[in-house]
Amino acid sequence: MPDPPKTPVWEPVAILLSIAALAPKIVAFLKKEQWPFAEALMYAAGAAMIVVFICKGLRFQKLWKEQKKD
Repeated sequence: MPDPPKTPVWEPVAILLSIAALAPKIVAFLKKEQWPFAEALMYAAGAAMIVVFICKGLRFQKLWKEQKKD
């Protein structure tokens, strides 16, 4: 069985930053305040998560095809 491909460093970093992007919105919700940049930050985090999801899916598909060959 082939070794799984390495995860690029930017993917876990993007995941952590996307989670951190939710913090201002959660704090604003709890304090009943609105932070103007929080919504834009959440959209950017959502886009980053879509990119990470696609990259991980492609890596999984490649691994699956390699495993089927064996």
